Formats: sequence, structure tokens, C-alpha cells
Amino acid sequence: MAFVAGYNAVVKLDASPGGALTDYTANFTNLDTNIPVELLGTTVFSKAQRTRAPGLKDFSFTLTANPDSAGVISAIVTGHVQSSESISFELSPEGTATGSLKLTGEAYLESIAPTASVDGLATFTATYQGTDTTTIGTNA
Repeated sequence: MAFVAGYNAVVKLDASPGGALTDYTANFTNLDTNIPVELLGTTVFSKAQRTRAPGLKDFSFTLTANPDSAGVISAIVTGHVQSSESISFELSPEGTATGSLKLTGEAYLESIAPTASVDGLATFTATYQGTDTTTIGTNA
């Protein structure tokens, strides 16, 4: 089984809603994605075990960054906070090699969480919530 190092991940976002996708990979240190599927109970009387059917799907992603001296990431996230429009995203957690996972769609910024510690770098985390359809595909 082949493994893929996390440093290959690629993150592209709108700098502002309606803008072009820009590669911000060099600014982020962590990418977490979550694609839960709601499971609906379909169990009827006389069943000894629960039965389920898939329901609504959801999507969210969280990005962690070390604030840069130029303020690039802070400016992007601040723009997303102040906007009531969704932003486009393209995430490639395995990098962009042919056949690797690619997630695309629209999302809203849900939260930002700046942190600082005496013995570490200042960081902040931005969580985005997908809206409408998130496409799960592969890089060509």
C-alpha cells in the first residue's frame, strides 16, 4: 500500500467571494476535512437490530495557519468574515498527482480561532462549512 505525505496538500480559496481561486498552500500548516452522512433510522417492529438509510450529507473543513508577516492570511479570513457570500474552494489533501483526491465547492466561514502560547508560534484556525454540493473527485 502506498502512503502519501501530508506536506503535498494543496489549498485554493477565493481571496474574496466571487474572486478567482488562488493557491494559498504555502500559508497553511494543517487541513482537516469532514464529510458526515446523516443516517436515518428505518428500524421497524420485529427487527432485532437497527436498520438505517443514508440521509443528508454535509461538508466542512478547517485550516490552520501561522500568521504571516505580510498579513495575507489574516486579510483573506477577515474578508471572509465580513462577507455574507460563500467562497469557492479546491482542496487536494494528497497533492495534485493524477488520481489524487480533490474536493471542490462553495463554503461559508463558520469561525476563526486565533491562539498564542509563550513557547510556540501564534496560530489561528479557520473553519468553513460547505453549502449546496461539494464535489468529491480526483485530480487529472
